[in-house]
Amino acid sequence: MFPIFPWFPPDEVDIDAVKWARVLKTIDAEAPRIVVPRHGALGGAEIVRTVRDYIIDLGGRVQSRQDQGDDAEATVATLGPEIRSEHPG
Repeated sequence: MFPIFPWFPPDEVDIDAVKWARVLKTIDAEAPRIVVPRHGALGGAEIVRTVRDYIIDLGGRVQSRQDQGDDAEATVATLGPEIRSEHPG
């Protein structure tokens, strides 16, 4: 997954993705030249933007599944494989 963002429920359930996206937007506005993730290789602002875009995309997908009436288990069962195939690692 991404070195500066925890994985996906049910592995991590106490994540406030909206706050994460807001924090990453603030960091991106500072135009960092170097980003030092907790895990993984050093990079630049592209790391921040990529993770923020991922969070927003995932949030939209989860909301869509909820709007269709899926419960948490069904959402994870559907989205887990999709997300893992799109973002291996």
